[in-house]
Amino acid sequence: MLLKRVLQRSAGRPLFRAVQKPLLRYQSSSASTASFKSWVPTQGGDLEKIATQALIHEVSLQQFEATAKLVPWFLCNMPASYFRQVPESLRRQHSTAIGAIRELKQSDLSLKIDTVVENGGSVETTYLATNAARKGLLHAQLTSLHIPKDMHLSKVHVFSSADQALALNLFSFEKNWVEGRECATRSDAKHILDFIAQLRNGSASSSSGAASDLLYDEAAFGDAAMDEYFTRLRPSYCKGMQSARRFLIQKQMFDQIKGTHGTVVHIEPIEGGAVVEGIDNNVNTGSIGAGGGGGVGGGYWITIASANVLPQVLLQLSSSILVAKDMEVNQARLDKIQDPSSSTPEHPGYVTMLRFHATSPVSSLDESQIESLKQTLKRCKWLDDDVTHLGLIQHPSMGVEKAEIITALCSMLHGPLAKQNAQAFASVSSILSIISISPHFVHLAEAIAQLFLDRFKPTPSGFGEEEFTTREKELQAKISRLQHEAARLVLLKMLEAVRATLRTNYYHADRYALGLRVNPQIMVPSSDASKPIPFGIIFTYGRNFAAFHNRFRDIARGGLRVVTPQNRDQHALESTRHFDEAYGLSHAQQLKNKDIPEGGSKAVILVNSSSVPIADRFFETRKSIVAFTDAVLDLTVKSADTPMVDLYQKEELIYLGPGTCVCVYVCYMYVCIYA
Repeated sequence: MLLKRVLQRSAGRPLFRAVQKPLLRYQSSSASTASFKSWVPTQGGDLEKIATQALIHEVSLQQFEATAKLVPWFLCNMPASYFRQVPESLRRQHSTAIGAIRELKQSDLSLKIDTVVENGGSVETTYLATNAARKGLLHAQLTSLHIPKDMHLSKVHVFSSADQALALNLFSFEKNWVEGRECATRSDAKHILDFIAQLRNGSASSSSGAASDLLYDEAAFGDAAMDEYFTRLRPSYCKGMQSARRFLIQKQMFDQIKGTHGTVVHIEPIEGGAVVEGIDNNVNTGSIGAGGGGGVGGGYWITIASANVLPQVLLQLSSSILVAKDMEVNQARLDKIQDPSSSTPEHPGYVTMLRFHATSPVSSLDESQIESLKQTLKRCKWLDDDVTHLGLIQHPSMGVEKAEIITALCSMLHGPLAKQNAQAFASVSSILSIISISPHFVHLAEAIAQLFLDRFKPTPSGFGEEEFTTREKELQAKISRLQHEAARLVLLKMLEAVRATLRTNYYHADRYALGLRVNPQIMVPSSDASKPIPFGIIFTYGRNFAAFHNRFRDIARGGLRVVTPQNRDQHALESTRHFDEAYGLSHAQQLKNKDIPEGGSKAVILVNSSSVPIADRFFETRKSIVAFTDAVLDLTVKSADTPMVDLYQKEELIYLGPGTCVCVYVCYMYVCIYA
């Protein structure tokens, strides 16, 4: 009875629950005996000790059984690249977390682990998720990814288990690479140097395991060139790159864009059964070296080298494009390569090297599909978030091509529309939301964008004025019948803007932003007698910015102003008066220049600073000025390599003097003009 009372008094304590019932059963079965056995505990302390030991033993057995199942699965299903590229300390941490996830047996579970690396002052963020086959998993993680203060994304590793039961994505953050940090050496790249020697003597095709399409180039692969290149790299980049051929391809891509703002894309199909970078694309053989690509055969290696871009931006935009193309990312790796030639006092220069192993739902992509994918990925770092959201997420069938036209027209027309209905057209996002109200509105907006694309596509036969007028009237009739007043007003104004566009750089292969040379009456109606009509207006639209250049004479003088609102509401307000500011400043300059031949002009760039992390705002502002300047040059400098449909048919000279806080970029403008 004493044992029963002790157990009853201790019933609320968790440790007793595991042993309470068995002991009570023993006590009941022994009630008929004359006395209890001497080894049966009767004191609370002894009972707690036994309960603790029993629970420890039970949990230990469960963990041992789970580990016995986990380790073989872990070794067989994780790709070989995981064991090459992830240090042992992190692998142990990952295996512990994976064991806990597998024990829970949940079909849709995610776990985030942040690990601070004390010696390097870096942070490793790991995302573990069950069901690796979930569409858009990587993109969703990138959207919620938190970047530690004063750090930038430096490396990314994306892995999937061969059975698609687990996705493991590793993001590395650290401060900018400072002088004195460890660089790669020849000993880190012995296998690469051996391959270069084979290229030099012509034996690479037979000894490299795959036919090589590389030719030896002393300027690119000579000892001096490679030694200089190693100083830009981390040791892990060389050691983790098992394929020397792939390393040299990326070296060529780096050489192509260093010192610029350019991007180059390389897409290579992986034939089924071929061994590429140590990955067997046939089946998973069950060894540590097996796996890769989540056990998916074939697919494509997609490599993107991009200069002067925030790595997290490039990764997020390119992954969203692949998701929209129904391509599944099985592996990914991101590295940063130093590029001092593009450094600025406030930001070190580097080239981001991003590589995907992706598979397509169709057996293979044809040449036109691959070329289209290349061009989209090449431009992705210059695409605004409104463009990708509209063309890839809200309306995937629209695509970024038409979405860019639609968002650019809405941004340009925001001021005139807000004057007609300030509440309905409070921001550019409000205008885009009105278009998205109905699939019919979206279809009409797409038809307007297609009319724009057809009108300015440089083809031998051209797009006749008669055909344009016919389609314009058809669209005008359809839009005029709409009952929704705001949608009708927006769509009619967009159609009018297509008619008012005289020149565009849309079809320039290497453009940074979309530029439009428009008839000034689209922004200043001739019916408004109180305002003089400008001579010419150029509008540019790119990632996180929009810009107007307004001038009152063919040859006009004026500077450049940059506006950086600090929050979303302020940006929306500035957007409504964006053109009015450029108009007012250029008109004031026109009055000041009354005694000289040049007229007045002014450019105003409105940067959407609120959508950019504070630490990156100066970087994005600099890119906005670069993109604006590049677009203006596209519209004003003729090139035989980039034919353009020119409805204005006159040469233009644009003067951009140094305005407030933009003197540092004047040199860049001159370099672009000279090039």
